[in-house]
Amino acid sequence: MKTDSKPRFDVDALRDLAGEKVFARGEAYFRNGQVEILTIEPARVIAQVSGTEDYRTALTGRGKRIGGECSCVAFEEWGFCKHMVAVALAANAAGGDADVEGAGTLVRIRRHLKSKDVDA
Repeated sequence: MKTDSKPRFDVDALRDLAGEKVFARGEAYFRNGQVEILTIEPARVIAQVSGTEDYRTALTGRGKRIGGECSCVAFEEWGFCKHMVAVALAANAAGGDADVEGAGTLVRIRRHLKSKDVDA
């Protein structure tokens, strides 16, 4: 979705935090649809990223001030990880002021419906 507003997270700042190699891997995760945004709030974005396992990622801040955490081992050992990059890019794609309540709802509804048989 294209919006006229500035992206929530500054892409150059993401590159600086993650490094070029990690940024490229996170960008691939985003492009491949491996990010499910669970909530977008004014102060943070929470998402699940599918990788070797499913990782819970939370990002805080806006613009060049980006923080957060991820449940992956790489975050524990090195800090800013590819999952965080992927979530930031997904949040940017959702729009800077995406609906707090609506983010991730459609995905959860689809998942629920897929778990039911056709007759249900």
